[in-house]
Amino acid sequence: MIKTRWEAYLIIYALALGAMTRGAHYTEIYPGWPGYVLMAATAGAVFIGGAKILDAIRYEHEARQAKVTPAAEAPVEPQVDVPADALDESDAYLLARQSSRTVHVGGSDQIH
Repeated sequence: MIKTRWEAYLIIYALALGAMTRGAHYTEIYPGWPGYVLMAATAGAVFIGGAKILDAIRYEHEARQAKVTPAAEAPVEPQVDVPADALDESDAYLLARQSSRTVHVGGSDQIH
């Protein structure tokens, strides 16, 4: 399993070395433009495969970091304690929008 970018670069280098060797053989077997097209195809396959390997390593690293992050570091919503009689309709609406909680104004009215 490839865990670091350094390991990925070594693997990609080995793939490129093999692909260029195969591409050189294609130019001998198929002289002219067909050989060069096949050589370009082998190089393109390494570019695509190398990009995929590097993306997978970055994705796995981000997934590991997300698992390690403790819940204590997660953003905490601020608590606002305001007496219900101190709020009018517009204040309660704004407070509810900012905190994404239900705010009770004057009894049973709820503003979401």
